[in-house]
Amino acid sequence: MGHTVEYSELTLGAVDGANEDAVAHWWCDDDLVLAVADGVGEHSAGHVASGMALDILGRELSTPRPDWPLSTRVRRAVQAANLEVYQKGVTVPELRRMATTLTVTAIDGRTLLAAHVGDCRLYLYRQARLTQLTKDHTRAWEDPLAPALDGNGSRPRALSRSLGHELVVSIDFLTMELAAGDLLLQCSDGVHAALREEELRELIEAHPTEAACHAIVRRAHEVDAGDDASAQLVRIAALAPSQAARSWWR
Repeated sequence: MGHTVEYSELTLGAVDGANEDAVAHWWCDDDLVLAVADGVGEHSAGHVASGMALDILGRELSTPRPDWPLSTRVRRAVQAANLEVYQKGVTVPELRRMATTLTVTAIDGRTLLAAHVGDCRLYLYRQARLTQLTKDHTRAWEDPLAPALDGNGSRPRALSRSLGHELVVSIDFLTMELAAGDLLLQCSDGVHAALREEELRELIEAHPTEAACHAIVRRAHEVDAGDDASAQLVRIAALAPSQAARSWWR
């Protein structure tokens, strides 16, 4: 294997309903790909949307594409997921207006590839610092000066962009160079809305990979059992050589 990683994932549903989060991971040759989705919609539609998106990703990534680099495979898989979730929502009345957030991360040699829509988050823990790499596609993120609209003085976390809501969706893509010792945390909003970054960092530093992942999700569930909570943790022990990549968004 080209690189050595430790991986763990966990999702816990809210106490009052079905879990609309979904997590999955796949190996594409020697490359690890992980994804988290948080569905939205009436009744069970959110659960259908998130699960469907990850099923499509798995199908597309498992289809041999020898002439496509991993970045293209991930991009095309996310686009296929958006199209099929949208089409299902249009054709099935019970699933109308369903959608999902989606964050997909791949480790390609020494390069991190990520595709992102919605308000799940990808963090990088490096040299005792936790850094958010993705942008939240929410009204509050886009307009931080917007007035509070609820009784607790908090701004709503309404999505401004999601997978399956429209026929064509704008997807954020990120590439950056990784280093041995890096740790990646990918999580749904049920985690990052419940726990401050300081607490996330403390839990990462206090436990080995699997225990840290479970501690993060269970702690978020203790803080707010009314929301689904999901996390994926990757600790990179060694990396295969690859051409260096520079961080960029588009």
